[in-house]
Formats: sequence, C-alpha cells, structure tokens
Amino acid sequence: EQQGYTMNMASSHDDPVHEAKLINLMLANHVDGIIINTVLSDNIPRLKELRDSGYPVVLLSGFECQPAIDSVYPDLTQGVYVAVKHLLSIGHRKISFITGKDRALLDKDMKFKGYVKALTEVGIKPKEDLICSLKKYNSHIIDDINVPPLIYRAKNSDAFFFSEDELAIPVIKLLDRKGIRIPKDLSLASIDNIRFAESNLVALTTVGFDIQYLSHMAVDMLLKRINEVAEKNNEKPGKAENILIKPDFYIRESCGYINPRSTVFPPKRMPRRIQGVLTADANKKEKKT
Repeated sequence: EQQGYTMNMASSHDDPVHEAKLINLMLANHVDGIIINTVLSDNIPRLKELRDSGYPVVLLSGFECQPAIDSVYPDLTQGVYVAVKHLLSIGHRKISFITGKDRALLDKDMKFKGYVKALTEVGIKPKEDLICSLKKYNSHIIDDINVPPLIYRAKNSDAFFFSEDELAIPVIKLLDRKGIRIPKDLSLASIDNIRFAESNLVALTTVGFDIQYLSHMAVDMLLKRINEVAEKNNEKPGKAENILIKPDFYIRESCGYINPRSTVFPPKRMPRRIQGVLTADANKKEKKT
C-alpha cells in the first residue's frame, strides 16, 4: 500500500488444478505481478512462460530452487539437516522420519533429503522401517489407522523427526495417552515453528524461518520487477534472482534440552550460532543469487 498498490489474495489449498485457475484469474484481472506461495511444481512451466514474456512473477517455494524464476525460498533441507544432526549429537541413532506424504513422493522431498544427508554423514543408512507415512491426520486428531505404526516406531526408535509441527503436536498427545513420555522415552523434533509449538503439552524442538523477512523480500523483489517492466518497455527480462533463507533452530523440551521454555539458542547457555545454524539476522547478510 505504501507503494500505491493493493493486494489480492487467494488460496489453492494445494490443488494444482485450482492453482492454475487462480493464476489465470489474476491475469484476467490485469494484476501487475504475482507472488505465488506453493509446495507444488505442477505449474512451474506456466510460471516460466510468464516470466520469459516479461510478466513479473516471484515464487515462494517449498521445493528445489527454480533458477529460471525469481524466487525467495526457505532452505528446508538445511533446516531438517540441522535438527537431525542435533538429535544425533545427543546420542540418538535410530531416528524415525514421520510425514503425511506418501512414501513414493519422499525421494524428491527437500525435508527428507535433509534427514538422509544428516544420517549418511555419520555412516547411518536410512532404513525403511524408520520411515512412517501417515494416512490421515489434522492438527487435533490422529486417525486410528495410524496408531499401530506410530506406537511400533516409538518403541523401536530413539527419536522422531516430524515433517511439520501440525503433525508432531497431535502425535505428542497420542503418545502421552499411551504412556510414552516425551522426552524421557523418546526425543522429538520438527519443522515450522508454528505459534503453538512452544505452548504444546511438551514444548517442541523445531526449525523455523523468519516469515516476515521472507515475505518482505518477496514483495520487494516483485516491486523491483514491476518497475523494471515499466522502464524497459517490453525488453526481455534479465537473469532471475534466487534468494535462499537460512533456518533458525529452536531447542526446547521435546528433545531433552535442560531449559524447557527456551527460545532460539538461549544466550545464557548457547551462542546464537551453533552447529552451522544461521539465525534470521545472518540471513540478511547471506543472500544467494
């Protein structure tokens, strides 16, 4: 609004067909540019076409960088890598990966790649029986079909890593009802740092990203491209800019940390930089183009 623009928002609910329809709707409404926040890659060819034609598009993605499209994206692989390395550093070796995605999709998943990287660095080959793809869940309920595999893995693992906080929180409640105590019987870590992560039944060790900073970077990039289009009079766009946002790591009670209500890297016990983790302050100095 400070730059004289209004913002239109729409949600595809992770449906690629609906996402494509929304892109076309925005274009039909003659918007000056589009920021698309997606975990899907189905419409990437369409976004490339728009960008090549000179239309301003900025991608906020949860998958591998797309060099041909202007993008701001969180380093999910590094985030999971740091969290799993922490679990390894405190002695855990049998670490289960718990996700809501189908197993067939995981080999291309950026979070799963971080899990695999951390294990293989210490000579551990990821085992299929430590990978758990849940069938149905939401932030409040774990479907009955998921209970047996979760309990089995809880009794045969040192730790769980969850692909998202909204999956971790109901599982913590389920395990508590089954008499499995966190972190005494099982350590947990996750990724997202949603607002309920610290106030959960057990404060959740998790990876987060500075969403406000990430969003501001995307808006600034879009405004820059809009201004360039106005100045260059239909010239072909230059090289795309890709900005990688590094993770913050919040160590809390669920992994057995001594201070259960601590925030990111408590200054009284740990420095702000540890085990290769970059905080949001450092992000602003370390852009990748």
